[in-house]
Amino acid sequence: MTGVCETCGVEFTPRVNKANRFCSRVCTSIYARAVNSQRLKETALDRYWARVDIRSSDECWEWRGGLNTSGYGHVSWFGARMQAHRVAYLLNVGPIGAGLHVLHRCDNRPCCNHNHLFTGTQADNNADRFVKGRSRGTSLRGSQTSSAKLTEDDIRIIRSSPLSGAELARQLGVSKTAVNLAREGHTWRHVT
Repeated sequence: MTGVCETCGVEFTPRVNKANRFCSRVCTSIYARAVNSQRLKETALDRYWARVDIRSSDECWEWRGGLNTSGYGHVSWFGARMQAHRVAYLLNVGPIGAGLHVLHRCDNRPCCNHNHLFTGTQADNNADRFVKGRSRGTSLRGSQTSSAKLTEDDIRIIRSSPLSGAELARQLGVSKTAVNLAREGHTWRHVT
């Protein structure tokens, strides 16, 4: 037997011997605070949209409110702390299915433009991150990464040079530790 959450519209399986109307405690809390309170809803909507820099439909709509440590916008939505882009999806597209994430096509974490958002599983999120070169083990390695100070040729010189790590570090403009880790094969393992 399944039910449909009265807050977000997601199908869920109620707990045994319970006539649950909501898929989670968050939805129960949202419903309890919002029921019979259109004024509260309008106020929340006004506050939310006041923090979104709305531009043309193909541009990112940056969240101007607070950001969490990962760079995503966050907002208190009827008493529940939610990521701002998830609220944008809920308001403009509809309910987010159980177990689904809201992903960004634009890879701009503060973006709240619903045209840039889509739902997917954790596996979809991982695959998207991998394809875009934003995760460990991607094809972007060595000098292809934006933080690289050395090139693959520098690493070959480091490994074949009789100079000390300190001298090579001075010549290449990096730390002695960076040189020693590369020389010993702890970093830049893909270079032969």
